[in-house]
Amino acid sequence: MADQQSAVNTPALNNPVLNNTVLNNLATDDPERAQLLSQLHDIELPASAGLQIAPIVWILLLLVLVALWFLWERAQPESSRPRQWRPTARQELQRINNALAQHQLANVVPDCSRLARQVALSVRPREQVASLTGYTWLTLLDTLSDSTDFTRGPGQILAVGPYCRHHTVDQTALNELMQCMERLVENAEDEPPPQTETGVAA
Repeated sequence: MADQQSAVNTPALNNPVLNNTVLNNLATDDPERAQLLSQLHDIELPASAGLQIAPIVWILLLLVLVALWFLWERAQPESSRPRQWRPTARQELQRINNALAQHQLANVVPDCSRLARQVALSVRPREQVASLTGYTWLTLLDTLSDSTDFTRGPGQILAVGPYCRHHTVDQTALNELMQCMERLVENAEDEPPPQTETGVAA
């Protein structure tokens, strides 16, 4: 008997028309309850935030990728990074040549000395270059230029010229110095890695 009564009542509970009728009857019997029922409204679901979050997520992802690339670049050994010093050195050499052509001689020797130091630091470890002066400095430049331009030729002036405020050099000597500098820029190469006993680079 209980099962039959449940079967009869179940459809009624699921019927919207009957439910509204029951609510209306309750509202009629109790005005206060009717006021409370009138304040009820459907549940409003918030609008999807997917389109608003997506740009932020892409920006954060991009920042993470940039940070990872930067860390990877810093972790690479210096010898594996592409060498970009030679085009820059050529541009500087051209600038000095242009000044020489305009008879602006005062800064040619100091500029060549600074450029030679930059070239050496680009292909040799700093600890091997920074402290070199005089004949040992010129010897390294000979090695890098594959010549004797700096110990026996016009490049000797780089040992003393930059430090002599009143040192004067004629334009012919400066033209010869520029030829030495061109050989230095074009011939300087990285020092080969040391060889092990088996002949394999360390």
